[in-house]
Amino acid sequence: MRTGLDPSASRARDAFRREPDLTALREAYRDLTTNPTQAVEKLQSLSDRGSVMAKLYLGYAFRTIPELINLDLSKLWYERAVQDNNLDAKFMLSNIYRNEGTFDKAVALLGEWLEDNLMGSIYLLGVRYKHGEWVEKNENTAKTLWIRAARMGHLWAQRDLSFLYMSDIKNPMLSFWGVLMWIGLIPKILYTVMVDPYCDQLTAEPQKARFMKVPMQKFEGR
Repeated sequence: MRTGLDPSASRARDAFRREPDLTALREAYRDLTTNPTQAVEKLQSLSDRGSVMAKLYLGYAFRTIPELINLDLSKLWYERAVQDNNLDAKFMLSNIYRNEGTFDKAVALLGEWLEDNLMGSIYLLGVRYKHGEWVEKNENTAKTLWIRAARMGHLWAQRDLSFLYMSDIKNPMLSFWGVLMWIGLIPKILYTVMVDPYCDQLTAEPQKARFMKVPMQKFEGR
């Protein structure tokens, strides 16, 4: 299976490089866990100065931090980040639209993931088609998307593709090829999980891998 470089990491670094004040952004980010109200004030100020990441953090804060939860404000800030073409905001906003039952808007954002050409997003869209989540179930479309993500190096796409091949009992050769694929993937997956569990090759949810579970410095190019 051919592999390639996913552009998500470089795009994330570019996003931080465009920030007007990284020092203030780091400080506000830390305050989300210690003083959320103060963090919101700092992030809103940074947003007024053109910070896209501040909008993303605000969307996250109003959705997940107990003393701040306000889904309308969360959606508002994610929508503002989407207007700046932030990839993670697209992912989070599509989930909000899904929970609201506005599947047309959720699917529209999914389509943008393909244009962004991110292997994790392409893989996840394949999962949606495989199980008929938000969209009409279509295993052929899922397969096409997984092949695309697998060729870019996405390990979960390669895994699910191997399972799909193994399940094709009408085609013994393809089923056998799926078994070989899976056997070859096991050590690669185990090694990658141990070395960098939040790398692009294992990521299906861009937001979680980008700024909530890894140090900001990783994507600041530091």
